[in-house]
Amino acid sequence: MRNGEVIDSFQSLVNPNRRLPSFIVQFTGITQEMVSAAPGAAQVFPDFFNFIEGAILVGHNVGFDIGFLSHEAHLLGQAFPIDGIDTILFARRYLPALRRFKLDLVANHLKIPAANRHRAMGDAKVTAAIFLKLLALAQQQGIQTLGNLRLRLQLPVAWSGDITDASVSRQLDQWRVHTQNGRPFAKCPRD
Repeated sequence: MRNGEVIDSFQSLVNPNRRLPSFIVQFTGITQEMVSAAPGAAQVFPDFFNFIEGAILVGHNVGFDIGFLSHEAHLLGQAFPIDGIDTILFARRYLPALRRFKLDLVANHLKIPAANRHRAMGDAKVTAAIFLKLLALAQQQGIQTLGNLRLRLQLPVAWSGDITDASVSRQLDQWRVHTQNGRPFAKCPRD
């Protein structure tokens, strides 16, 4: 995506060189026959690396996906970028009315139709739409740069204020809550 528009996409099944568990087949609709005919990770990864070069990865629970991709890249003797923007963290900051942040629940709350769920391209399209709506909410609250966004995602959910005045370590110290005798109390500033 660039400037809120999808400019290109990439998708490929990958042959895992092992049998798919039946629950994965039911969950995703991907069959053993589909992956048996697919290229292996060694054939897919060069094109995928070219596709993501210079991009910021965005995903819903992006750490989960990056973990799998990093593992496969490592098996191929390559490094995988371990940085990304997680729309779950983003949704926690900007959708306080939600109690759970599953992709379907966030999409429904934002009135985004979800199609082809549990397939990479379907989930990517829903995640992109969620990201754009959350980004618009963040911009309304003064988030104008990637640095501002990254800082906001590190701050406590309840934090509010001018992001340009925020410091993660100072804010975390101010918001840290300790428990004493089973009761929370705010940490006092240091002398």
